[in-house]
Amino acid sequence: MTQSPPIWPVRSQKKQSVVDIRDFGLVEGQTYTSAQFKPIFDSASASAVLSGNRLYIPAINYTASAPIDLLGGLNVFFSDAFICTRAANINVFRQIGTTSASAINLSSSVNNDSSGSPVMFGNTPSYFQELQLAAGSLATLGGINIGDWVGIICDTKVTTFKSPNDGKYGTMRRVVEINGEDLTISSLVRPFFTATNARVLKLNLTKGATLQGGKFTDDAAIRATSFLEPYFLFYLTESPSIQNTKIYSLGGKAIDLNWTYNGQVTDRVNIFDLPSDESGGQYGYGVLVSGGSLHGRLNGCSITRTRHGFTTDRNFRSGLLNLHGEPESFEVSGNTISDNYNSSIDTHEEGHQILITNNLVNGGRTGINLRSKGCIVSNNIVQGTVDYGIAVQVYGYDALVTGNVVRKVNKDNRLTYGGIGIYVGNRATISNNILWGNRLTDIYLGDSGGSDTVQQTDAKVSGNIVSSANGIHVDTAWNRVTVQGNVGNCTTNFVIEAATVQNTSLSGNINNGAGGYSLAGANRFQLGNKGLADIRGIESASQSLTTAGTPVSPSGNIVAISSTTTINSTATPFIQAGASGQRIVLFNEGTSSITVLDNSVLAGSLLNLDGKKSLILGPGTTTQWIYLSSQWRLVSSSQGSTEVITQAAHGFIVGNTIRATASGYAKAQANSVANSRAVSGRVVAVIDANTFILQDSGVYGSGFTAGAEYWLSPTTAGGDQTTAPTTSGQVVLPVGIGTPSGQFRILIQPGIINP
Repeated sequence: MTQSPPIWPVRSQKKQSVVDIRDFGLVEGQTYTSAQFKPIFDSASASAVLSGNRLYIPAINYTASAPIDLLGGLNVFFSDAFICTRAANINVFRQIGTTSASAINLSSSVNNDSSGSPVMFGNTPSYFQELQLAAGSLATLGGINIGDWVGIICDTKVTTFKSPNDGKYGTMRRVVEINGEDLTISSLVRPFFTATNARVLKLNLTKGATLQGGKFTDDAAIRATSFLEPYFLFYLTESPSIQNTKIYSLGGKAIDLNWTYNGQVTDRVNIFDLPSDESGGQYGYGVLVSGGSLHGRLNGCSITRTRHGFTTDRNFRSGLLNLHGEPESFEVSGNTISDNYNSSIDTHEEGHQILITNNLVNGGRTGINLRSKGCIVSNNIVQGTVDYGIAVQVYGYDALVTGNVVRKVNKDNRLTYGGIGIYVGNRATISNNILWGNRLTDIYLGDSGGSDTVQQTDAKVSGNIVSSANGIHVDTAWNRVTVQGNVGNCTTNFVIEAATVQNTSLSGNINNGAGGYSLAGANRFQLGNKGLADIRGIESASQSLTTAGTPVSPSGNIVAISSTTTINSTATPFIQAGASGQRIVLFNEGTSSITVLDNSVLAGSLLNLDGKKSLILGPGTTTQWIYLSSQWRLVSSSQGSTEVITQAAHGFIVGNTIRATASGYAKAQANSVANSRAVSGRVVAVIDANTFILQDSGVYGSGFTAGAEYWLSPTTAGGDQTTAPTTSGQVVLPVGIGTPSGQFRILIQPGIINP
C-alpha cells in the first residue's frame, strides 16, 4: 500500500496556491512579538487572498499584544507546533464587518404580513414576510440589493430582571425581494413591535475566515485580568470557521461568534482550563454565540474545565446593535464536554431554537442548562453532574427534552435536585429519556424561584424510564401536567404530586419497584396506571351532586353523583354552563343506577347524548363530557343507543329481551318464529309501571358469567339461557355475551329455526 505524502511543509505546494509566510521573512522556530509578526502576517495574508486564500504559518512562539484582523475568505493553517500567548486584553484574531450608519424605523409591526394579519411561527422555506419602510428609507440605509443581510431589532426586552443589561430582541435575515420601499425576507418567529422602536439596518457581513491548527493560551498576568475580550472574535461575519485548534489556560472567553451567519467550530477543537469567576468578571466561556447570530454549529470538539463549554448571550459591543440580538437555530452536536465549573452546555435567556444533540457530558455542576426558548435537547448522555443532568429554567419555554440518558447526578441535600429539572413549564415536553442512579429524583418539575411571572403549565412527561429512588415529582403550583406512559423501578416514590398542583393527568404509567404514588393535588384525572385506581385518586377533587341544592359549576374535572335517580329537568340539579372546551368526568358514587335523559334543560345549558334518548350510569361507572355550543356533549360511553318508552302496564323487568309488535312491545321468546321476530333489545331500567328504558347495543348491568354466550330462552318469555335451544321448531337466537368484567354486552343476531 502506497502511503500518501504529507501536506506540510508547504513550500513544495506553491503550485497549489498555498502561500507560506516564511517566504515573507518569518523564520521558523523563532519568537515573535506583535510588532514583528503582524506586518509579516498582513503582507502574507494579502498575497494569499489574491492567489487561493490559503496561508501557512509554521512553528513559532508568538506573544500577542495587538489584534490581528483577518481578511475575508482567508484560510489560515497553523502548524500544530505554533504557540500563541496573549499578553494584553485584546482579540488575538478577529474579523469584524460593519452596519449601516443608522437604523430605519418600520412603519408597521414586523410580525404582520402585507395584509396586516399577525404572523407567528410561519417559519417555512416558502413563507416570506414584508418589512414596510417609510419613503426614502432604502437610500438612507446606503442601498439594499436582493441577497443583502439586514438586522431587525426592537427594544422589547428578552429578560425582565437583569437590569441594566437586559437583552433586547434582534435577528438577521436575508433580503429575497424588493418592492418599492418594502423588503421581503424569510419569516420571523419572534415578536418585533413598532411600539418598542422596531427598526431595520443593513448588515455588511465580511466573508468568514478559517483558522486551523495551532495552540493558543494566555500568560499569567492576563489570566488574572477581569472582563477580557474574547480570544477569537467573529462579528458581522458570514461562515467563519475554527478547526483542529487547541485553546487553553485563558483568563476569559475563547471564541465569540457575534451576529454571525453559519459560524462553525468543528473537527477536534480542544478548549480547556478557562476560569469561572463571575464576581471577578472572568467568564470562561469556551464557545459563545451572541447577538443575533443565525445558524451555525459546534461539532466534534472537546471542551473541559471551563465555566460554560458552550453558551448563548446578548451582544455587548458598542454601536447600533449594543445589547440587541438572540442567537437562533444553532446546533451543538457530537461534542465531549466535561468537568466544567458551572453548566457544561448553557443557554442564557437570549436564544431561540438551539439544538443540543448527541453530546457526551460528564461531570461538572449542571450538564445542560436551558434558559432560551424553543430548544431541543436530544440523544445526549449526561452523567456524574452535581446539581442536575439537564435543567430548563426561566424563559426556557417550549423545550423538548427527549431520548437522553441521565445518570449518577449526585446532589445530596435537596429533593429538588435530580436528573432532569424543569423550572419553567410552558409547553415543555420530557419524553423517552432513560434516568437511573440519580441520588434524589429523576424528573423534577419545580418552581422558577419567582424570577419568571409565568405560571408553570402544560408540561408533558411521557415514555420515560425512571429508576432512581424517586421517579417523577410534580411540585409547587404546576397546572395541566400530563404524566403518561412512563415506566419505573423506583424504590421510594414513583410519582409525587404536591398539594398546590392542579389538573394533573396520569395515564398508562407502570412502576415495577416498591415505590408508589404520593398524590395530593387537586382535580386529577387518572386512568390505567399500575397500582393506582382510575379517575378518583383523591376524593377531595370531586364535587358532589345530589337531589337537593343548586347545580354545581365544575372548577375541576370530576363531578360525583350520589343519590340522584333521574336527571331530566331544571328541577333536578346538575351542572352549570361551563367554559368552552371544558371537560368533566361524571361519576356515579351511589348504589343505584342514574338515568340521564337527552336534551334536558339543565341550569342554562343542554345535555346532548349524540342521538341517544337516555344514558344509564350504573354504580361506580363514569362518562366523559365536554362543553361546546351551549351544550354538555357526551364524549365517551360504553352504552349503545337507548330510548325511554312509555307503555301502560308494560310488565317488564330489567334484563328482559323484548320485541316490537303492531301495538307496542312484548317479551320475546324462542319457542316460535312469531315470538322471536323484530327483537329490539334489552330492558335496562324500569322507571315505573308505565315507563322503561330500552337499549339495543353496548353493555349494561353486572353479575353475568364472563365469556358466556347468552341465547333467547324458549321456555321463559323475555328470558335468556347459556345454552342454545336444540328442540325442533325452537329458534336459536343469540342475544349477548358476558364480558370479562361481568357485564352483559348486547349482541342481538338473526335467529335460526331448529329442524
